[in-house]
Amino acid sequence: MNEGTDTYMGLAQDDDLGPMKSVEGYTLCVTGLHGEVQEEDLQDLFGAYGQVKNLHLNLDRRTGYAKGYAFLEFEELKIAKKAIDELNDKLLLEVFHELPRAVNWFPGHMKKAILELETEMKKTDLFIEVRDARIPYTSHNTELLSHIPLNMKRLIVFNKMDLANEKKTLQIIQDIQNKDKNANTLHISTKKNVNVSKLLTFIQKNISPQFKTVGAWVMIGGIPNVGKSTIINALRKKDENAEITKKSGAKVGGIPCITKTITGFKIMSDPPTYMVDTPGIIQPKIRENSEDGLKLCACNNIRDGIIELEFVCDYILFKLNKDQNFAYVNRFSLPNRKPNDNLHEVLNSVMNRFKVQQRSNAVDIFLRDFREGKLGQITLDELAK
Repeated sequence: MNEGTDTYMGLAQDDDLGPMKSVEGYTLCVTGLHGEVQEEDLQDLFGAYGQVKNLHLNLDRRTGYAKGYAFLEFEELKIAKKAIDELNDKLLLEVFHELPRAVNWFPGHMKKAILELETEMKKTDLFIEVRDARIPYTSHNTELLSHIPLNMKRLIVFNKMDLANEKKTLQIIQDIQNKDKNANTLHISTKKNVNVSKLLTFIQKNISPQFKTVGAWVMIGGIPNVGKSTIINALRKKDENAEITKKSGAKVGGIPCITKTITGFKIMSDPPTYMVDTPGIIQPKIRENSEDGLKLCACNNIRDGIIELEFVCDYILFKLNKDQNFAYVNRFSLPNRKPNDNLHEVLNSVMNRFKVQQRSNAVDIFLRDFREGKLGQITLDELAK
């Protein structure tokens, strides 16, 4: 232990929304905890503000020490806020154990793309922002939208609806519309071919080409890996007159940042309409002390490894249990077919179920199954209060 070293506890919450609303209350993610902290310590500390309905402190299986973070749930919002006001950055113990508290991931091609946007924007008739339906708030791209003219017609498309909790996501979409009366929204699933035709119809009805001889230009943008290129290819297939070849479509893939340059594709022949595909652009710095980084990593919007993957898996497990989404129990053949909030035990079941020897392989399987929807439909964002 280094003499004079301080430990501060950070309370993770959305800067705009406060504590995260969960099924039964309001959840705080506490980071920067000392390895020797016990559940009783947290119960005593936070219990002074009100009843702690649920508490999850994850332990390192090798050392038995706490990994440095915990999830706590309060029934009342005012109690959670009071805990934030009085305990955030509070000096607790003597040794600092820091978990990832801010995500900095801004590859060079993103900066280059932003510089090119202003030129492309001059000929654009419609801008489509694509978000992930599982994180309809978090996948909002403020960095990109700061370069979009205020008077430009805009549509927000919530893709991957087949992976989201439809009821919860639709409530959030309604909230977004209530806060911005001029917002046009549409939820789709390119994988299930749901509402893709409605998207094409919206484009046809809402474009007014600046250049009649060359047709209309539509720009599509958003954070990495929300399905922008997949949407372009789906729209191209809807045009009966389009000549589609394997080489002519937008490049797609299962990892962030497949698209690295701004490229145009013809999506309709009558009237001639072109869609400009842009690289996924994310904020240069994800907000500190928030769940944003965990959500983005869970949904594969930022590169794996930016945040420790076991931490991400533990967060996913926490959210699945809070939403009473227990598909993982049968998927991974948990003992007695009962839910479990201990990630170590769940990963052991994954290893047994899929006959893998390495814990890292079990982590990869857990993440893959979540991202593919095999652990059930879930929306990680909560309706704003």
